[in-house]
Amino acid sequence: MFVRSFRFACDVYDYCADLLRLGGLPGRLAYQLFDAAGSVGANRAESKSAYSDKEFAAKNAICLKECREARFWLRLAAAKKVGNEGRRRTLLQESNELVSIYVVIVRKLKAK
Repeated sequence: MFVRSFRFACDVYDYCADLLRLGGLPGRLAYQLFDAAGSVGANRAESKSAYSDKEFAAKNAICLKECREARFWLRLAAAKKVGNEGRRRTLLQESNELVSIYVVIVRKLKAK
């Protein structure tokens, strides 16, 4: 999952770089989106060195939360038709899949 979360952050970075060139509100959206997407990978990386099962579960719960936020910003970008449509669609699909994966992870960790 770490590699997938890292790749998602890298792909969002590229998409956000394009949004920043548009300036204005798309640029502000880019910062929000990248903060959320980058946090998914960062928290997943931190979860690997968790001191306890509780900390591991908490980091994965943050990943889920940040995935949902990234998905929100991507949905907003889609509604406003900003940025490359194909790239945006791919990122939105990946964010949906990551949310689904993290939902399962968090539920299993809570069941322990």
